[in-house]
Amino acid sequence: KMIHKENNIQIESSTSPVYKSVYVEGIGQLYEFDCGPSSGWLYSVNDQLPNYGCDKFKVKNGDVICFYYTVSLGDIELIG
Repeated sequence: KMIHKENNIQIESSTSPVYKSVYVEGIGQLYEFDCGPSSGWLYSVNDQLPNYGCDKFKVKNGDVICFYYTVSLGDIELIG
């Protein structure tokens, strides 16, 4: 289900030739580095942070996917 399209939420992404993966650059006009040199978008699936691009994750029925904006990459802790 493409919730961003149903709700008219802007998303911009690019493909990294090095990682051969999609990187989300911006959501709702908020972009990587807008809030400092360590800021950007991350995603979680079922409260876990995968260590690969979101296009590589095999979604299963019932999975909960969330995108987070961080201003301090590396200081991420998900609190359920």
